[in-house]
Amino acid sequence: MNTTKIGFEIDGITGYTEGYLGILRVTKNVFNLLSNTERNNDMLPWFDELEQNNDIKGVMVINDGDCFGPKEYSKFLSLISGIEMDEANPHLITKFTRSDIRAIEINMLVNIVRKISQFNKIFITAFRGGIVTPIFGTSLAADFRLASENTYYSLSHAKYGLHASGALPFYLPKYMSIGKANEYLINGGEISALDALNLWIVNEVYREDEFEAKSFDFARKTCDKPLNFIRSSKSLIHCYSRNLERFLENESNFLYQ
Repeated sequence: MNTTKIGFEIDGITGYTEGYLGILRVTKNVFNLLSNTERNNDMLPWFDELEQNNDIKGVMVINDGDCFGPKEYSKFLSLISGIEMDEANPHLITKFTRSDIRAIEINMLVNIVRKISQFNKIFITAFRGGIVTPIFGTSLAADFRLASENTYYSLSHAKYGLHASGALPFYLPKYMSIGKANEYLINGGEISALDALNLWIVNEVYREDEFEAKSFDFARKTCDKPLNFIRSSKSLIHCYSRNLERFLENESNFLYQ
């Protein structure tokens, strides 16, 4: 029987382990975390601990509800831009009244992408609901992505006049033509779970009523391999890390756009 061990708990985010899996569960608006240095400092060190723990072979990040969706994202953008808006009534953002929070957000996204891409064990995301641009981008740094049938990727950055963050411009052209990727990066739009599956952006799509069980089954099966095999495979698969690092250094310069 697997024993659950809590690693950390902050508002809306819990990190824990079950057997050889580390699990990060998100239940509330994640954008509040991205702008709070005191709280997000609990999360990244936890991943370091999992890497050093030889009993852990992989990590899965799973969300509840619609905490990565356009509604929550528009609330966050309203806060840092000083403009009241929602996803149905967007405004172009030309400056941030809280540029300090915007800087924290961009740097935190860069650090999360860096952490996921360099993680020496298997990294899986299992997402449901709406997934906005920055979360979509960071999820593409993972080794495997799972989605519920109601998942959709909302590239809503364009309607706010913001660049696509979370390293999305680095990863998206790996799954489609440059021309099609440019359409999404410049014009925005949505990608359904089924379209994402056909593009191999996600590995599996599950019905909502079986999403949790199927996601955990996938994670356990995928991570049930010798640790040395996992580490050596990850090292060879992610040989593009130098190019990614150059991209992340460049993205860090776009703090206020």
